[in-house]
Amino acid sequence: VNGPVTFCQKETATYNAPLVPGLTYQWSLQPADAGTIVQGQGTNNVEVFWQTPGNHQITLHLCNFSANRTVTVHALPNPAVGLPPTLCPGATAIVQTTVPFAAYSWATSAGASLGSAASVDIGAGTYVLTVVDGNGCAGSTTFSIESAPVPTLSVSTPDPTGFCNNSQVVHMQALTNTGGSLTYEWFRDGNPLGVNSSGYSTNQYGAYTVQATNSSGCTAT
Repeated sequence: VNGPVTFCQKETATYNAPLVPGLTYQWSLQPADAGTIVQGQGTNNVEVFWQTPGNHQITLHLCNFSANRTVTVHALPNPAVGLPPTLCPGATAIVQTTVPFAAYSWATSAGASLGSAASVDIGAGTYVLTVVDGNGCAGSTTFSIESAPVPTLSVSTPDPTGFCNNSQVVHMQALTNTGGSLTYEWFRDGNPLGVNSSGYSTNQYGAYTVQATNSSGCTAT
C-alpha cells in the first residue's frame, strides 16, 4: 500500500496499490471511525478523509492476502487566547495565546488583517485568530472583548457660584445615572484635592471638576 503516513486531521489522502486486472480491491480502516473512504472502493486507488486524530491503519484485502499502512493523524490546534473580559472605550490590551505556536494570523471579524506576531494590541471587539502548530496543522478560534460601560456624570449645586471675600460656601454634588460603586476625585484648577466623595463643599475660588471611576476602571469627568 502506497500513500502518505502523516498529515493533519480533516485532510484527504490518496492510497494505491499495483493494478492487477480483474481483481476487486477491498479497503478498510482501523479503527473504523478513524475516517471515511470517500471514493475508489473496489479499485486499486482510494481517497480517505481522516477525521479522527491518532495512529491508524489502512488495509487492503486482495484475494487471500492483506497489506496495511500505518498512518499518524495530527489533531488540529485549538488556540486559547488570554484576554481581559472587558475594556473601556478607547483602551487597548495586548493579548496572546496561552501556549506558543509556530505561526499566527490575527484578523478582525470583518477579515481585516492585524498582523502575524505572537501577540497583538487590540481594543474591544470580535476577532479571529488562526495558528499553525509544529506539525503544520492549522486551527482557528473566534473571541470577543466586550466594551465596558462609562459612568455618566455631571455636577450640580443649589448655591450661587459667584461671591466676594470667600463669604459663601458652595455645595457641589456629582450626579450620575450609572449603577454600581463609583470612586471620585475632585480637582481645583486641575489639581487633585484627594476627596473620594460624590459631594464637595468649598468657599475657595477656582474651577472645579470631578472624575468618577467605576468598577471596570472606566472614568468620566
